[in-house]
Amino acid sequence: MRYSGSTPQQIIFQPGFTTKYNDENGGTAAGSGLSHVREIVHSLDGEIAIGSSEEGIGTTFIVRLRPAK
Repeated sequence: MRYSGSTPQQIIFQPGFTTKYNDENGGTAAGSGLSHVREIVHSLDGEIAIGSSEEGIGTTFIVRLRPAK
């Protein structure tokens, strides 16, 4: 699925977004993982962002959580 005109930060956490949908995996990638992670982080009053991303290498995410009271 392509999202023209959108930044990775705007789309990568959307439900259904996947980079793994292709004929090799039979289209089984649901693309729900990062949207769930974002929901959990936000429920803990935290933030998640893309730290870095390099095609074919991987992606680093930055997760910030508030200290426990």
